[in-house]
Amino acid sequence: MGIFDRFKKNKPAESSVSAVQWNELARSRPGVDVMTRFEHPSRGLLVTGKVLNGSIYTGDRLSSQRGQACIVREIELLRTDIPELQRIVSRADPGDDAAVVVEGCALADLDRVRELLRLEQGDSGGGF
Repeated sequence: MGIFDRFKKNKPAESSVSAVQWNELARSRPGVDVMTRFEHPSRGLLVTGKVLNGSIYTGDRLSSQRGQACIVREIELLRTDIPELQRIVSRADPGDDAAVVVEGCALADLDRVRELLRLEQGDSGGGF
C-alpha cells in the first residue's frame, strides 16, 4: 500500500438502479424528497422532506437509489397550524412537509440521498 492510498476516499456504493430508471421511479412512486437527515437523541434517525407522488404510511419500506432500505416508524407533520400533539400521524400525503423516523439503516447510508421511495410488493429488498 502506497502512502497516497491512505488518503483515498472510499468510493460510494454503485447504484443498484440506473439514473434513468431511478428518475422514472421518482416521478411515479410515493416517497420523500429528502432535505435533511440526522440522528435525534431520543427518536433515532430522522429524515425531513416533502412527500412525493402519493401517501407514505408508518410501516412502509423506503429505499434509496443505492439500495439502502429502511422502515418508517413514525411520521410527524411539520406544520405550525396543527397542535403539537396532533402532528404525529400514521400517514403523510403528497406535498406534506414531514419528519420521518426510519429504522434499519444508518445515517451514513443516507449520506447524499436525494429521495427515499416506497418499495412495492414484488420489489426486491432495496434498490428495486
